[in-house]
Amino acid sequence: MTWLDKKLLVTMGTGGVGKTTLSAALAVKAALAGKKVLVMTIDPSQRLKSALGLTSLQGEPVSIPMQEAEGEIWASLLDPKYEFDRFIEKNTANQEQKNKILNNRLYQRLSTSLAGSQEFTAMESVVSRVESKDYDLVILDTPPATNAIDFLRAPQKFYSLFEKDVMSWFAHGSGGSWIKRALSSGTKKAIDILEGLVGKEFLGEIYDFFDAIQVVAPRIQERAIAAQNMFAHQETAFSLVSIYDEAKLAEAKELYKALKRQGYFLKYFFINKVFPFHNAKDLPPLGEKWLASFSFQTAVGEQLKQDFARDVLVYEVYERSEDISSLDALLKLGKSIDI
Repeated sequence: MTWLDKKLLVTMGTGGVGKTTLSAALAVKAALAGKKVLVMTIDPSQRLKSALGLTSLQGEPVSIPMQEAEGEIWASLLDPKYEFDRFIEKNTANQEQKNKILNNRLYQRLSTSLAGSQEFTAMESVVSRVESKDYDLVILDTPPATNAIDFLRAPQKFYSLFEKDVMSWFAHGSGGSWIKRALSSGTKKAIDILEGLVGKEFLGEIYDFFDAIQVVAPRIQERAIAAQNMFAHQETAFSLVSIYDEAKLAEAKELYKALKRQGYFLKYFFINKVFPFHNAKDLPPLGEKWLASFSFQTAVGEQLKQDFARDVLVYEVYERSEDISSLDALLKLGKSIDI
């Protein structure tokens, strides 16, 4: 199975290595091969917008016109708040339940700030797009390394948060929630402290939120499991992007180890912005700095291919003279990637 036969390609890497541009270039290459491909980003810098020559990029996929491509390219920028609201709308039985959650102040805060919430809703969007079968291939451009690992851990975090035992602390049940019991027990000192911290009205909204959210809690857990299964599936491939820089390569190796610890397996390793000379004799007379860079690149490149030989395919992507900020430049880059 080649990368074009995959349903999901997850691109990861540290900052400043050209990961987003490479994700877009791979989308172009897939479209040139006749695939209908969607490239999604959760990178707040929105580099994908500039790489694809777009003036704007929103949550819903946007079609990218490219006459030379036999397939189609679509792109979207993941909006966590929009995705969470859409998830609630899809998974509540009636308008009253929906409004109770969406209008709750605690929900409005947690849907964007709760640890794992943005990653979960982004992951849910990716999984939904793959499951829809509207696209032959979905390419996900993750945020830089540390946040990317948080992204992959999101299903476990959210599954744990909405476990039955945790929900029962807050929601209705035998004797009601701990908040309700506290409010009705006359424990004035405890109540005064809580009210002083969050306000009496907001304290009630905490109770209302967990009472309402339990309606969709089982569905959240189902989707968390579905996301984890999809990311571990053989039709999903992980790719790592780095450059010939000692610090960046060290970070890339740590990210590779973190992926393995999570139970995910790296398939492709792209070395981007490679010095564009194949032999020392091709070097222009620009001095020892270029020769040293070439020597480092050659030695490290061979070592990397040996280190990853068993599990990972290593590809070099050569530095280009033009700025990759137009579809034409992206098309040239896509064609140049030998994968």
